[in-house]
Amino acid sequence: MGKRRPQGSLPRQPQHPRAGARRGSAYRLAGHALQYGGRTDRPVLRRGRSSSAGTGGLGQARGRRIQHFRRDRSIRKILDDGGVPALQGSTEGVGAVAAWLDWNRALPEETEAPLPLPLPLPADLLAELDTCGGIVPYALSTRVLAHFGITALCERLPQTPEEAKAAAEAIGYPVALKGISPDITHKTETGLVKLNIADAGALRQAWDELERSMNLHHPGARREGMLIQSMVTGDVVETIAGVNRDPAFGSAVVVGLGGIFVELLRDVSLELAPLSPARAKAMINRLQAAKLLQGFRGKQPADIAALEETLVRLGRMAHALGERLVSLDLNPLMVLPEGQGVRIVDIVMQARPSGDSPKHLP
Repeated sequence: MGKRRPQGSLPRQPQHPRAGARRGSAYRLAGHALQYGGRTDRPVLRRGRSSSAGTGGLGQARGRRIQHFRRDRSIRKILDDGGVPALQGSTEGVGAVAAWLDWNRALPEETEAPLPLPLPLPADLLAELDTCGGIVPYALSTRVLAHFGITALCERLPQTPEEAKAAAEAIGYPVALKGISPDITHKTETGLVKLNIADAGALRQAWDELERSMNLHHPGARREGMLIQSMVTGDVVETIAGVNRDPAFGSAVVVGLGGIFVELLRDVSLELAPLSPARAKAMINRLQAAKLLQGFRGKQPADIAALEETLVRLGRMAHALGERLVSLDLNPLMVLPEGQGVRIVDIVMQARPSGDSPKHLP
């Protein structure tokens, strides 16, 4: 009378003339893989090696168990039947581990409270956003951001030199002056930014120079006026924050080192929207520039909490607008010293034209 085979073990295999010790060892390793698969939900890495078959691969066992095994059709069938698919080769194997880690990092923390529902845009604001399409006018962009609690402080959008003078006096010198148009996304290249304007005389001169630059370089551009902002000084960290919409994965919040450095260093971090405070904090901590925010070489720590809150609010906005929001760049977004908040310096928002399909977006 035969003995009962223990659960998780392999059936007895007939001896092949060229099988032998190596093949028997491979079957035993497969048996261990099945046994591990039923014992734990923790990640397990199992590596197999054979001098005749080369290096084995990595595979993901039931749930989160990972096994490493060489290619053999009969053994692979046993593993597949047991829910332990094997991968061949170190390249595939390491890639599987990396993908598993990325997937787990993207999961919400079990201890996080449910995210509050985003506030829908009022009907009139939504209608304006739907009709503009493409690059959203600056004034409308600020209204959309403000609805989600992201406010551009210490700035005005005057239409005349007289209004500009009154705005500068209200904000306080020194100020910056910028030519604003939804048709012009890069202002510095054509001389549409004037910084450190110290008084009313310098302000009028800067206004006239921007008018000439607009007429020369952008004669057909739609004009919204001139933007006056207070100058940001002191120990600040220049970052970029925003949203990018992917047709397959949805909206992702982006944060990174700002200004020209985002193009040079590519130090950015992404998370799918909406964001919890914990995930916003993790995004920032993944940046190479995180040390700059924490205080570096005697500089004051930046207001990381305000940056985290901004990212959370961007996530709510992206989730609420969905396909309507193609992209948003707050570049730069100045992070002031701890307790002083953040300051938006420039906004470029792109909306999907009403009735357009996401697959047609640029």
